[in-house]
Amino acid sequence: MTAAVTVETVIFSTLRHLVADQVFQNVSKTPPPTPYITYQLVGGAAVNLLDKALPSKRNSRWQIDVWSALPSEVASLSRQIEDQLRMAAALQTTVLGAATGSYESDTKLHGRRQDFSFWF
Repeated sequence: MTAAVTVETVIFSTLRHLVADQVFQNVSKTPPPTPYITYQLVGGAAVNLLDKALPSKRNSRWQIDVWSALPSEVASLSRQIEDQLRMAAALQTTVLGAATGSYESDTKLHGRRQDFSFWF
């Protein structure tokens, strides 16, 4: 039996080569290897058809975060993540805004967060 292709598996397979497979849904391993990427489902647009048919695609909104000890590495990876997701054939990607930077003083890691909408 073949595993179903899901939006989660497409996100992972699209981004894994950027950070040596260090891509985690919702949370990372403890302690996280750097650099690493996390992705989290944060909503989406519901599809309601008038004829009560089931939609052929679904929409979901995802927050993608990248973390590293080096701010320059975070900046570079953030751009690469956006580019890779835009080009992913299995996703109809809409970038929902520019990346937002952050810093976690407890872990001493720099991060960037960006939201994407996918039709899958």
